[in-house]
Amino acid sequence: MPGRRHIDEDSSSSSSSRSSGHSGRSRRVKYEGSSCGIRSVNEYYNRTLDYDETTASVSKERSDGRAWAQARATDHENGALSAAASAGAAALKDEKLGAEALRARAGADAQFGFGGVLAEGEAEVTYLGFSDDQASVDFISGNVGGGVGIGAGGVKAKVEAGVDLVKTEISLGKHQSVSGNLGVNADTGGEIGVDGVSL
Repeated sequence: MPGRRHIDEDSSSSSSSRSSGHSGRSRRVKYEGSSCGIRSVNEYYNRTLDYDETTASVSKERSDGRAWAQARATDHENGALSAAASAGAAALKDEKLGAEALRARAGADAQFGFGGVLAEGEAEVTYLGFSDDQASVDFISGNVGGGVGIGAGGVKAKVEAGVDLVKTEISLGKHQSVSGNLGVNADTGGEIGVDGVSL
């Protein structure tokens, strides 16, 4: 579904470094398919001016990897600011199998820049999930998320919710992936901007 949120800390400018004790695909916090354009204008502006950024971040994880939390704030030194936070926990976890059961995750990010002001967030629960650095599959999961924003890049006011029997994602490269889900999803609101229109 266009605009579905996924939880991933090592993506774009709204991400922080991944801790070594947790599998890579199970911590995603980025907004894929956002059409309003605020994020892409802000990122283009930051890359074009290319000032040295000042970033403060903190992360903490249990030794068994079953619970984690992290936060990051960045001053892009060009008038743009961004921040993100995420946390999660799983009742059962097996690193060898890449499995987590009864998992809950939440994430939020906000940014201010030439493209505008944007704030997005999501919460997700999953009964059973398997993941490694290349792929992930979740069984019986539900999520709710959304965002608001306005600026030169566009306008956004959107809420999304979904319940999936099966959800999978396979990485095809550094910034490319294919995903699919079998479930029921609902959206309300819309977004309009330089990246397109989604209603």
